[in-house]
Amino acid sequence: MLNEKRAGTLLSYVQLMLNVLIGIIYTPILLRYLGSSEYGVYSVATAVISFLTMLDLGFGQTLVRFYVKYRAEDRQQKADACAGAFLVMYLLLGAAALAIGLSLANRFLPLMFGRKFTPVELDTLRRVLSVLVVNLACSFPLSVFSSLITAHERFAFAKLANIASTLLTYGGILLVLVQGYRSVAMAVVTTAVSIAVKEGMYWYTMYYAKKLDSAAFVADAWHHRSDALSSIGAFIGILGSRMGYPILDPIASLVICLFILKAAYDIFQDALAKMVDKACPEEVVNQMREIILAQEGVEGIDDIKTRLFGAKMYVDVEISVDGDKTLRAAHEIANRVHDAIEDAFPEVKHCMVHENPTEEATGMPK
Repeated sequence: MLNEKRAGTLLSYVQLMLNVLIGIIYTPILLRYLGSSEYGVYSVATAVISFLTMLDLGFGQTLVRFYVKYRAEDRQQKADACAGAFLVMYLLLGAAALAIGLSLANRFLPLMFGRKFTPVELDTLRRVLSVLVVNLACSFPLSVFSSLITAHERFAFAKLANIASTLLTYGGILLVLVQGYRSVAMAVVTTAVSIAVKEGMYWYTMYYAKKLDSAAFVADAWHHRSDALSSIGAFIGILGSRMGYPILDPIASLVICLFILKAAYDIFQDALAKMVDKACPEEVVNQMREIILAQEGVEGIDDIKTRLFGAKMYVDVEISVDGDKTLRAAHEIANRVHDAIEDAFPEVKHCMVHENPTEEATGMPK
């Protein structure tokens, strides 16, 4: 924990210094390769994006507070529900940013700058802003992931992801500028880096989703995969337009839409299954039977009932023991069964063991 805090603090300073250096070095490079006219167009697009980031409203820290609170109270389902609610909220904010940004790109900015920009500059502004707005809309739900990383005290990873994204983005932009490409190519590079970073976040999130058995993490992981696919769609659309095949844009969008709907359906099915009680899988029940029968003093299993609720399992089992044993001895056997089940299955939230005398269980005298 202490090492994570130290690493996170150190990397925060690294990120700060990196941003300062980029601000000092990057602007003259842009002016040299783009010229003052196209640099002004690009600056207008980035200024609009900066304005739209205010729609975040600072909900991230609120999520961290409540998620940590519920985890401390051992209410993981409540924590998952909280994360899910914020994910929906940020999805709506992302949709709002997308709608506002595209409206500005296609309607209002041409009206505002129609007399100051040439038609070529207006077209460049529209294309650059459209791509950046798509990335911004995808980044809003990503805020939930960042908050969950903070809540789980993975400070170093969060900072490293930001630093890697910054280096890859500006390094890629510098490379395309040197090759003679312009502002639209810069937006394409930003999109490509977004794809790579979000795909990495998908795999990292899925790793911890399986480790923590968290439905919110699984849903968030799939959302990062959907974000990456959305960025790929934007990339294909831009590339197709540049190559003279604008039909690629709606085709890619349709395929991505179908993929996202499939992922959403799978997540919904999993969440619904966890909200409604059902028995544990047969192989899990059989493993429990083997463990119970292996305990000293257990002569048989009269009944075993299991149910899944969320990520937790609840077990009720009736065992048969020698009817001539004392109450204390029978209770010790039940305790051994209880402890063996909970040790073998960490997901078991509660295990109730009831012991029956052998002659009562079988209906036959000893």
